[in-house]
Amino acid sequence: MEIAGQYDLVVAGAGPAGTAAAITAARMGARVLLLEQGRFPRHKVCGEFVSSESLELLRQLLVHAPHGLDIVDRAPKIARARMFLQGTSIEIPVLASASIPRFVMDEALWRAAHAVGVDCRDGVLVEEIRSNGEFRAITSDGVFSATTAIATTGRWSKLRQPIAKPKAKKLIGVKAHYREKNPVLSTDLYFFKGGYCGVQPVDTETVNVAALVKAEVATELSAIFDMNGDLAKRALSWELAMDPVSTSPLIFAEPEPERDGVLFAGDTAGFIDPFAGDGISLALRTGTAAAQSAMHAIAGRVTAAEAARTYRRRYEKQFLPAFHAAAQARWLIGCPRPLPQFALQFLRFPRVARAVFARTRGLQAA
Repeated sequence: MEIAGQYDLVVAGAGPAGTAAAITAARMGARVLLLEQGRFPRHKVCGEFVSSESLELLRQLLVHAPHGLDIVDRAPKIARARMFLQGTSIEIPVLASASIPRFVMDEALWRAAHAVGVDCRDGVLVEEIRSNGEFRAITSDGVFSATTAIATTGRWSKLRQPIAKPKAKKLIGVKAHYREKNPVLSTDLYFFKGGYCGVQPVDTETVNVAALVKAEVATELSAIFDMNGDLAKRALSWELAMDPVSTSPLIFAEPEPERDGVLFAGDTAGFIDPFAGDGISLALRTGTAAAQSAMHAIAGRVTAAEAARTYRRRYEKQFLPAFHAAAQARWLIGCPRPLPQFALQFLRFPRVARAVFARTRGLQAA
């Protein structure tokens, strides 16, 4: 098998997790190949919420991208969340976060990776990553060898097909931008039987609308809006600003941080419930953590297998608790009345709200 190139690290997938891994490793002196099946810029189904604990990391990653810091500094700042459920609505304080479109952020991270010396190649499909003493990535652009490998190819790909939890329902994600004048600076979650829809501003005239629903409930945003009276009323004034995008299947499976020495990060390692608002943050932080673990093997201090075990331990300690907390919160919100309303009332208290949101992030409550 002819080798098209040899690297210290090959990263499959150039979303936030993949670019975070590539940038981190390149800054530490590694020769990095970053492969992306799509092309930038492109929209992704996402709530586009960047939580407070990851904003400084995002700034560090974007520092070498043209106008990279402006993307963070000029983003709408979100300091509260509103929840609408079964006739009950509450407002919850959250630590200052940001709303940044994936259309903008992903391309900026790609450019930042290129700026620090990463070999960035888009339009390349990674078919398989094999390990036999060294890693070989079999791609549509040839075969590449590397000391270590990280996969960040999303929730479902040829590199990882997760097994759904028992009784898991088929879910779909739908997202679009709509024009709305002077939207409120908050993340608004509208719950209904079979799913929920999140709305938040991406600028002074546009909101991002992203929904997660059971496939049998609805497949289009117009139908989803009618599932919640407050959302239906708000949507009456909206004008579509982009063609809607969707993704499926979305399944909740047990997180898997590595397999056969290949490190998984972002949604490839584990798909957290989007309402927790931590998907982008987990992608950035797990991508960075995976690169840091991989560097021990690249430097020759440990084997690739030992680096994978180290990463697994770190993932299970630092990130896995967030998945468990999000699953518990999802169960609570899905309970029959009146438990959800009773539980939501406790979230009105700032200390309780901070504790709940901290658990979905694997952090200590302030």
